[in-house]
Amino acid sequence: MSAFIVSERTMHRAVHALMPRDAPCIACDEMGQQLYQLNAEAVTQRYGRPEDVPEYRYAVIFPPLIQQLKSLSCLIYQCSEGNVPETALYQSLVRRKIDLTREIVCNSEEYDRADWD
Repeated sequence: MSAFIVSERTMHRAVHALMPRDAPCIACDEMGQQLYQLNAEAVTQRYGRPEDVPEYRYAVIFPPLIQQLKSLSCLIYQCSEGNVPETALYQSLVRRKIDLTREIVCNSEEYDRADWD
């Protein structure tokens, strides 16, 4: 597996997926910075060299749920090195991904049409 620091665009989408809608921008900035630090730690554990943590400022965006899910999946994958998956922050990413997946699937027309015995 290779690991890299995710783009700012991916980070905006992941932060949007994680934070409550009424969260202040400063809280979103802090979450993004923590996630970048987590991402950098995974890259460092993979390659054994320090990785610079980008400065992060949240941009108010409204990505579709499916894009939020894909961006979370990318971030999780890039953070899956060493002991990073054991951290509480990483585990919160995985829980949100599960919840978001359930939300997308359970609100789909295909799910509504499927048999329920």
